[in-house]
Amino acid sequence: MVREVPSFLLLFFLIFPLFSPVSADQIKQKNNPDEMSQQTGFALTLTLYQNGALFHHIGSFSFKQGYNLVSFNDVCPELIPGSIFVESKDARIISYSYKKKSLTVSRLLKAFLNKDVFVKPQGKCCAKGSFETVKLVAYQGDNALVMKDNKILQVDSSRIVFPYLPSGLKTPAKIDIQLDAQKGDSSLGLLYLSNKLRWKADYTGMLSRDERSIKVESFALLKNDSTASIKNARLRLVAGDVNLYQRSNFPETRLYRAKALSIAERPKRQELFEYHLYDMPERVSLLPGQRKHVLLFDAEVFPCTKRLVLSSNRYVYYRSENRDMNRLHPTVLLEIETSKKEKKEPFPAGMFRVYKKDAGNQSIFVGEYQIPSVASGNKIVLALGKAFDITASRRQTAFKRLKNVGQNNYIYESSYEIRVHNSKSKVQQVLVREEIPGDWKVIDENVPHQKEDARHCSWLLEVPAESTKILRYSVKVMD
Repeated sequence: MVREVPSFLLLFFLIFPLFSPVSADQIKQKNNPDEMSQQTGFALTLTLYQNGALFHHIGSFSFKQGYNLVSFNDVCPELIPGSIFVESKDARIISYSYKKKSLTVSRLLKAFLNKDVFVKPQGKCCAKGSFETVKLVAYQGDNALVMKDNKILQVDSSRIVFPYLPSGLKTPAKIDIQLDAQKGDSSLGLLYLSNKLRWKADYTGMLSRDERSIKVESFALLKNDSTASIKNARLRLVAGDVNLYQRSNFPETRLYRAKALSIAERPKRQELFEYHLYDMPERVSLLPGQRKHVLLFDAEVFPCTKRLVLSSNRYVYYRSENRDMNRLHPTVLLEIETSKKEKKEPFPAGMFRVYKKDAGNQSIFVGEYQIPSVASGNKIVLALGKAFDITASRRQTAFKRLKNVGQNNYIYESSYEIRVHNSKSKVQQVLVREEIPGDWKVIDENVPHQKEDARHCSWLLEVPAESTKILRYSVKVMD
């Protein structure tokens, strides 16, 4: 499997040493290779935004008079170097530098000097159990010397298999700070940003049988897409649209939900600048690639209303059109009223998923919607899908273009017919909403309209069971 080293080559290694021997005790090992090192006197506060993260390390140091060099080890390798900020009350910062070492074969060989490694057999196929256990004693370039049965053997370094990744090589990033300080004990703060960590709100709602109320649970989903391991950090969440340049998307990886907190351990919210800041009661640990849910606020029951809204998105009020638009399906909107609750809470942006019990008391999924940030007391509107048993068609029945007297523009008169069919066994209400451009006025209709704003007009139709309701209206538009 491996061949013995020729005597002349062994003599070469002995005369010209390739390295300074390093004992196993000299290679620092961590108790848990998946956790970020927490040095004595160091603390970490992790503030997650919905598009990034702020790391705040605080270190305690015993400074000497004058020039000092201190290091913050195990910083996030994916930090944004230009965002580094050093806080100090008693020292003057001279310079700081960020160092990140990439993982190389040479660094691995150095870490495993005088340690056991595996040597795989030559050839493309490696049968199970065919690896040999040897001790690495020297290396140079592509050649390595290993010891087996008290014999020194030479192997190609590409055949060496390392049994594990030393924890010291997992987060090879640090920040060195040069400063001028007074003698004594003091603290130093280090802040920097990373766009490889973030959070978002996840809402789940259980709709009541009569669809008039919904029980809402809110959790914060923490995402760590960096290679950093976060251990026992104070956690803060910021809700709001904070500008932070994003370099890449966040892949979905491992996910689990943390246990619910007790009643006395709810997050504390405060308004900060133009955002909302949540101080989480428990410290957090995050492994690389991990997703974790933590409770954002207690489950609450809110009144809600289901609406079927038909919007054609075909604005032809300036021209004639002969085509019919058939098989339109209304959008199912769920409007959640939050203003009647005594404790009004904002709803940070996130995914809102809705469930409902069926006749057999089994929960089924009825839709999801990505909501923007909703201020306290405002209505939450969810577009959950399309109504299956309600169909509609829309067609233009008349069109005129008239010269506006005394003006250099035209007046357009359009007439429309919208037929809404209800295949259900119960009466259904369908809201027909049209967007009308320009200066407009409804001049004829068979159902009263509601002017919602300058561009939207709506009609509420009561559609009988297994029947069709026809809406006819005419609009005058000036360009």
